[in-house]
Parts: sequence; structure tokens; C-alpha cells
Amino acid sequence: MSRSIENAADVRRRVVDAPLWAHAATLVVLLVVLLPVVGTSASFTADEGAYIFEAKTIARSGSFLIDHPLPEADPEGTAFPLALARETDGGWVTVGKHPVYSVLLATADRVGGVTAMVVLSLLGTVGAAVAAALIARRFDPSLALPAFWFVGVGSPLFFDGYWVMAHTLAAAACGLSFLTVLHARERESTGLMMLAGGFAAVGVLLRREAVLFVGALVLVLLVRSLTNRRRLDAITGFVVGGCAGVALAFERVWSGVIVPGTSSTPRAPVASSGSLSGRLDGFVITWLQPGYAPLEGRHMFLIVMAALGATLVCFARWRPREGGLLAVAAVAVVGVAVAAVVSWAPGPVPGLLVACPVVLYGLVAFRRVPGEPAIALWTAAVFAAIVLATQYDRGGALEWGGRYFALALPVAIPALLLGLRATITALDRTGRIAIVGALVVSSVTMSWLAIEALRDGHQRHDRLVSAAAELGLTTPPGDGGSAVIVAADFDLGRFAWPVADETRWLYASDLDALAPRLRSAGIEQFVYVADDRDGSEARSAGLVVTSTVAGGAIQQLAFPTG
Repeated sequence: MSRSIENAADVRRRVVDAPLWAHAATLVVLLVVLLPVVGTSASFTADEGAYIFEAKTIARSGSFLIDHPLPEADPEGTAFPLALARETDGGWVTVGKHPVYSVLLATADRVGGVTAMVVLSLLGTVGAAVAAALIARRFDPSLALPAFWFVGVGSPLFFDGYWVMAHTLAAAACGLSFLTVLHARERESTGLMMLAGGFAAVGVLLRREAVLFVGALVLVLLVRSLTNRRRLDAITGFVVGGCAGVALAFERVWSGVIVPGTSSTPRAPVASSGSLSGRLDGFVITWLQPGYAPLEGRHMFLIVMAALGATLVCFARWRPREGGLLAVAAVAVVGVAVAAVVSWAPGPVPGLLVACPVVLYGLVAFRRVPGEPAIALWTAAVFAAIVLATQYDRGGALEWGGRYFALALPVAIPALLLGLRATITALDRTGRIAIVGALVVSSVTMSWLAIEALRDGHQRHDRLVSAAAELGLTTPPGDGGSAVIVAADFDLGRFAWPVADETRWLYASDLDALAPRLRSAGIEQFVYVADDRDGSEARSAGLVVTSTVAGGAIQQLAFPTG
């Protein structure tokens, strides 16, 4: 027995003493091993599909412009299949907002297709975790590895790693920018200031939230320069902000060339009301909700698990000697976590405090900290406040853990771990095991549910797009071209990148109006993807349903003869 205990202690020591690069390599292996489970044959969201579409367009033609699949049937462009695309004189631009990222994705596509694009995001997750570990090492060396693993596996950046949306890459850039700022302040180095600005510029070129993060960091540095009368903080802030500003100006010029001001406005742009109720709705969705309305019984397990975790930390702070009570609460957390996994129907979890237990535990255990950890917490807090004030009323739509807040996680989590560590060290052995065990189990549970959500979303979209394409192969359109597929859903066309080479997709907000134009263009039959199970929409447009797939969601339509 004693020998096994000694062996376990030796293994633990080797893990703790292993260099950071070894942990990073282990995380890379873990993420890659899970890649086939998640899959890369479909998109999780329409926005992700749009980036993939644009990257493939650039990889194929070297241009951001894509042609209309059937312009003769849609001269006004209202049926263009890619939502939020813009029409220019030379063609359509799918995204056009972050051209650097699209070019980076196109390069990855040439190397290894969509899988290589996802690997870029996975490397961003590893980079963000490394940045968090290096930041935590400055605060307290013992927190480096916990920060690394909680960011890499126990935060929304784990989910975002399998998402072609640049969140992880931008989070890594912002984390490294913050880390370099700390070094620049310490060494009074102009070179390090410029390097910090360079990382900030990279973040700005990848995600628009990076502008808000840099703004928050600069504001905190300027305030500290006034309160501490330390001019170096102000200089550092101006350098970092200036570099980010140059990057933003560069991107806007490039985007203006890609999508000139004379281009058409994308249809049905998503807008934020800016009202107080909208700000409150956005906060509830992106910080508190375990799912999207209507909430179901399975969501309650996540709410209870989070509530028990918060209660456990409260007990640890104010009743630290009640080890038995903490153990009971921890067992309850584990039981609810098991129930959540067993009962869960895959789906997104938008609330940050639900999806990221370490942030919840850290906020409940929050303690005032001086120096560099205070800079981290203030930067994260100001950034979060700006995001809450400017995000859409619905948050980031389908997301995992408030995706607009992801960029601050490599900075916030190391600082939050300081307060949590202070709470844990005041406990006896039973209490420490209870709170650490509950946190680890909760984090692993959410990571596993994230994998399930990703896999389910990919499989559902893959089945729908594949079924439509397969039916299209048996539906010759009559004009000698590839199959024509009309989607009634605003976003569905952006999921169709896997079959873009063999099909022509259109969007129809009004099938009655589009059908005659298709017939005039020589299209004799097409596939219609819509929730029109009784065929009423098709009949009202004077069409004949010749076959159905997926309970009527996909229909093969033909124009009536005579």
C-alpha cells in the first residue's frame, strides 16, 4: 500500500515538474485525438460556413469574389444563397471583414482542407493556454499548470478550438500581448512594448472583439499611470493602442478594396437594439443561460451543478473548517454532473458561468489582489463591460460560453485562480479534495458536453446538406448544369460548402416569386429544402412534388407541364 502511494506521489511530482512544452504537447495530442470524434465534414454554425466558403474561394481562384450560381434567374440578387454576402461590380463577397484570417484559412485549405483550418483553431487553443500559464507563472508559479489546463480544456476555448471562427487565435494573441505588456513594464523596454503592440495588432486582424480588449487594456494602463504617477504605463498603453490602431486602419483599407462602399447592403443584417432590456437579455443569455429557450429539464442539471459549485465555494470561504459539509456538497456536484451527462441532449450552452466552472468558482472566491493580477482583473472586467454594452441582444447566436468574451479568458483565469487558491489553502485536506474535485468534475463534464454538441451539430448539418445533394443528383435541372437546390432557410446556404462544386444553391424568401424566374431560366426541376411537410408552399407556387426526403423537409420539385 505504501509503495503504491509513493508511486502515485512520484507520478504527481513528475507531472508537476514537467516543462510547459511537455504539457502543451500533451494538449495537442488530446485535441488531435478528439478531432475525428468531432468531425470536420460540416459546420457548426452558418458564420463558420461563411468563412470556409470564402477561404475555399480564395484558395481556388486567388480572389475574394464568388459568382452568382444562377444570375439569369435572379438579376436582383435576392436569391443569392450566402446570407449577409455583399454584391460588388465584379462578384459577391462572402465575408470580407477579416481578410487576413480568410487568407490564412485559404493557405490552410491548400495544405489540408477544412481539417487544416480546424487545426489552426486548435493551435490557437494551445497558444491561449500557454499564454495563460505564463501569465499565471508571474502571479504565482504554482498556478501555471492549473491555468494552462483550465484554459486549454476547462474553458470555452476548448469548444472554440474545433470552430473555424478565429476566437482561439485572437485569444492567444491578446493573452500574449498582455503578457508582453507585463514584461515591458518590468524591464522598461521599448522593444517589448512594440512586441506587445504587434500581438495586439494580430488580435485585431483576427477578431473585432480584440479592439475592445486592447481598448480596455489601454484604459487600465492610463488610469494606473495617473494613480501611480508612473509615466511608463501610459507610454506602454499608447504604443499598444497605436499598433492596434494601425492594424485596424490597414484592415479597413483592405476590406474597403474587397467590398467597396458602393456594394449592396447584406440582406437582413443582425442589429442590436441598444436598449437597457437588450443589454440585460444579452447578459442573461451569454452569462447565465444553460441553453436556448424553451429551457428543458435537462438544462436544470447544469443550473443545479453551477449553483452547488457556487455554494461549495461560499462554504469554503466562510466555513472553512466544515470539511464534512464540503465533502457532501462536492459529492452532490459529482452526482448532478453524472445526471447531466446521462440525460443531456446535445446542444449549445451560451452562458459563460455555466460553461466555464473555473470562472464561476473564481468569481465567488474573488479577493482583491495588488499589482499585475489587479491589471489583469481590471482589463478583463472593463472588456466584459464593453462587450455587454455593445453585443447583440441575443449574444453571439449559437455559441458556447459567451464567445465574445473568450479573448479575455487567458488573462482573467490566472488572476481568478489566485483568489480560489487562497480559499483552498485555508481548508483541511478533506475540504481541498472536495473543492478541487468538484471543480475538475464540473469542468470535464462541460468539456464532454461541448464535444457532444459539436459532433451533433456537425452530423445534423452534414445529413441535411448531403441528403439535399444526393437528391439533387437524381434531379437534372434541364439547363445542362449542376443540380439546383433552393433553401427556404436564410442561413442554410452557408452550410453547403461541402457540396458547392456539384450543386447550385439559391435562397427563396418567396417561392411563388422565384419559381417563374427559374422556369424562364430553363430550370425544369429542382430540390427544395424547407419545412413544408404537407407541400402547401410548393402547390401554391404551381409546382409538383415528385419525392420527399427527411419527412418532407427536402422535396424534389418540378414545374407542371402545359
